[in-house]
Amino acid sequence: MKMTGKIVIVFFVLSVFAATTFAEVIYLKSGKKHEGKIVERTDEYIKIDMGIGMPLTFFLDEIEKIEGNTISDNNIALSPSASASEGELYIDEDYGFEIKGPKGWFKKLVYPDKIHTQRKSVRYNKYAQAEGETAFPTFVATTDIVPANISNAVDFSNLIIQEWIEILAENKSGILRVIEEPHEIEVNGIKGARAIFEMIATDGKGMRTLDYKFINNNTVFSVMGTDWPDKFETNRQDFEKAVSSFRFISK
Repeated sequence: MKMTGKIVIVFFVLSVFAATTFAEVIYLKSGKKHEGKIVERTDEYIKIDMGIGMPLTFFLDEIEKIEGNTISDNNIALSPSASASEGELYIDEDYGFEIKGPKGWFKKLVYPDKIHTQRKSVRYNKYAQAEGETAFPTFVATTDIVPANISNAVDFSNLIIQEWIEILAENKSGILRVIEEPHEIEVNGIKGARAIFEMIATDGKGMRTLDYKFINNNTVFSVMGTDWPDKFETNRQDFEKAVSSFRFISK
């Protein structure tokens, strides 16, 4: 069986199960800095857990920048989404689509490489993180080539789920549980498919994904929101709202 670019991404996402613990460094305009994990983010403030028993609150207008880092990696500066009132707009003129990520989330473009993805994608994360790492929840929009034997988004979604099930079984790395079977939906007049599934690694760690697929000409557009199973419903509304902004544009 031929492995698609989407399957390669699965191994990239599964590697998150073994990721190191993240911390953020908050640099204030006053010159002070604080290190901890962002546990809440709004349009006006963030709260960080510094391990002192209760989170500290910092208003956005007093923050100079935020750096996400792992304990062993170099700090990588990240900036929050430019718009505080709505998610930041991403326009892909190469493949003719646009989408807005969840409100206030960090946006990053992921460019093709030989390991993780064969095409450019855009990723939004609720929390800052280090280069090369992924922290949930995350929202991704990416593209792939439609196989010759596929004519609609529902069939493509079923194909990908089946490939994931087989690869996880072959590598004995976990299982995939379908929560909502792929079915036809429509977003902004665009017919597509929606499914919800959960991938569970052999160590018991899992992740749940809300997966939308859209097909235009020879390209399939995958729009996915992923989080830990026990946190998924907390961010599902953000995922759905971001998906509702997806639309095709003229190249």
